Amino acid sequence: MKKNRYITSAKEKKLDNKKDFVSIIFLYDNYVYRRKSYGPIPLFEASEDKKIIDQHIQSIKNNFSNFEIVICGGFECDKLIRYVDEKYYNENIRIVENQLFEKTNDCESIRIALNNIKNKNVLIISALSNINDMQFNITDGQNKVYLSQVDRNTDIGANINQHGNVEHMCFGAKYAWEGIMWMNNTECIDTARKILFIDNFKSKLWFELVNGLIERNINISSEIATKEENKK
Repeated sequence: MKKNRYITSAKEKKLDNKKDFVSIIFLYDNYVYRRKSYGPIPLFEASEDKKIIDQHIQSIKNNFSNFEIVICGGFECDKLIRYVDEKYYNENIRIVENQLFEKTNDCESIRIALNNIKNKNVLIISALSNINDMQFNITDGQNKVYLSQVDRNTDIGANINQHGNVEHMCFGAKYAWEGIMWMNNTECIDTARKILFIDNFKSKLWFELVNGLIERNINISSEIATKEENKK
């Protein structure tokens, strides 16, 4: 299995993953088109003995010692609740539900999750993100998205400037988005909450929130996997 190795432009003091309290949001609200009968995405089999949610939680435990996990469910949330209650009853995990997930989108799920968090260190991870072997290093106070180099991006991605900061996110941008983001300061989180309370944002995708933050002068940096490392 390939390892995710990233190059970062940040060279400041890093967050201490073993001491600093981190809130992790798992966006588990939707389903895969044409695979609805398979159930919630986090309960898909990722390997012979682990589901996607198991791999995500294990990766978080490998990287952090002081954390909480807030799962935003939606599609067949009852199955997800039962699984977490049975397997992770001793973990600091709670589940919130976007009951209108079919009429809304990522931004509403993020809003619901953020309303259940009182912390400036927030890591958001989508259900289909491959976070095996990732090292979630972050500079204290830094906001960041994780990207990868691809020959041709047909999905959501980002264009970045010479300093590694995101200029704009959209479909088909230069770098593909890994569906992972840090919001690591109060200004960013407070601004995100204000944006998410705008009524028409309920139906918008996550990358549109990122663009909204950039438009309001919130700096979003990036980490980019090289092509050579992606091939390993």
